[in-house]
Amino acid sequence: MTKSRMIVRQQGTSECALVTLSAISGVDLDFIRREACGRAGILHWSEASGPTFWNSLLKVAERLDLGNMVVDWANALVESRSGAPASSILKLPNKGRGSVLIRPKSNEGNSHVMPYADGLVYDPNNPDFGMPLERMMTLCYPDHKLVSVDPLIRDSRSMGCPECGADPGRPCKYPSGYVYAKGHAARRL
Repeated sequence: MTKSRMIVRQQGTSECALVTLSAISGVDLDFIRREACGRAGILHWSEASGPTFWNSLLKVAERLDLGNMVVDWANALVESRSGAPASSILKLPNKGRGSVLIRPKSNEGNSHVMPYADGLVYDPNNPDFGMPLERMMTLCYPDHKLVSVDPLIRDSRSMGCPECGADPGRPCKYPSGYVYAKGHAARRL
């Protein structure tokens, strides 16, 4: 089995979402940064905040056919702020790409999004190597909670269950028993 090569670049201030979109889509980070800043009417992405941040990010993501992923991030953050429990899933699918969204357990401070590929998470703060999600959370982000895991689904083929990796249409091997049908968007974890 050949692992897919994902290029993850070092993020600038507040650029984890841009780096994640770049890594997942394969589009150059400099292009995505210029596009996002242009849509926001700013010179540096670190100047974006609130609705400007989300609206610009969504427009760029839609252009890359990743708009649903950004909407999922925003919805997951709203849910986590309203007291929804943290996700307990610490195993990623062995195949495919997607994103992992985390936030401080205290709900104070900024969230952080990271791309994953073939079961390994790549942190835009230190993109030189990937590691399993559980190890990343334990070693690098012990004061954070997992908000969501969003597999990239662009076409009618699902990558299977993000909990256990069950093939599309097969029941999950874990207690949820959820069946991932073809074309079904991933549920909130």
